[in-house]
Amino acid sequence: MSLDRISHYPVMLEEVKSLIKKPNIIVDSTFGGGGYSKDFLKNFQNCKVIAFDRDKSSETIAEKLTNTNKSRFTFYNSKFSKIEKFIINDLHNVTHFIYDLGVSNYQLKNLDRGFSYQSNSELKMTMGINEITATSLLNERDEKYLARIIKLFGDEKDAKKIARNIILFRKNKRIISSDELKKIILKSKKKYQKKDPYAQTFQALRMVVNQELSEIFYSLKSLMENCSIGTTFIILSFHSLEDKLVKNIFNFFGKSVNQSRYLPQKEKKVNFKIFKKKPMVPKLSEIRLNPSSRSAKLRFIQKTNNHKIFINKSDTKMEEFFDLEEKLYE
Repeated sequence: MSLDRISHYPVMLEEVKSLIKKPNIIVDSTFGGGGYSKDFLKNFQNCKVIAFDRDKSSETIAEKLTNTNKSRFTFYNSKFSKIEKFIINDLHNVTHFIYDLGVSNYQLKNLDRGFSYQSNSELKMTMGINEITATSLLNERDEKYLARIIKLFGDEKDAKKIARNIILFRKNKRIISSDELKKIILKSKKKYQKKDPYAQTFQALRMVVNQELSEIFYSLKSLMENCSIGTTFIILSFHSLEDKLVKNIFNFFGKSVNQSRYLPQKEKKVNFKIFKKKPMVPKLSEIRLNPSSRSAKLRFIQKTNNHKIFINKSDTKMEEFFDLEEKLYE
């Protein structure tokens, strides 16, 4: 399916723009359909935009922007965990980093990609620059690992049953299609479901295959540790694990005391200012126009100091998630 035929709505665009003050270089970390980049180039006349996306199909739209904005727009087909490598000479001139996390409309609606369980396609679920697909994950990993990722990343209470039935199914036939996995999931769950029975397992597989949480951590770690004073990070997340990780990273860099009530309250240096305790959410009018925006949460933070502060995985309180993502590629 052509990207030009798929509707793309940059979520909470007006809220994002309201947070952009005196931009010099804006980094659009998740270019996707180009909605944010197009608007920034149009409405912030004196700024440059550097965009990144791991999905090679985004290059089609990026080329059009490059042709009309040659001196102001640059695109890289890369994971956002590698951003610093590409902008090392411009890092201290970047004023804003924008992240629109999660799977894009282009990926969901392109049924050949295998993200959606609404079509009987091969279970690839790759966002781009991947060595492993969901198909290989399902057919090559042991029962304990499968149960753990489905439970943790999907919050699926029947994770053990689903993992066991995956093992039983693949003894006779390799799991290839969405329909095959859906049958396994239904067999593992009670007959009457209040919620969509497939979403949690599909989400878990997609997140692990693309190492989505590790990508967020490594990207923010490198950029927040090394960017200039005044740099603003604006991040939209779409499910609880993304938002929890972003919140924990922001709190590490922006809170002046230890956040655990079980440990002594200890003063620490901070490099960032958190402007709102709670995330911003879409207006009802936007949700009506674009229902997929309903779960969006927007958090933002600005660098105010240059103390030597470095974040480790343990500081996020989500080490087990990172370990499971990285174990897939061992």
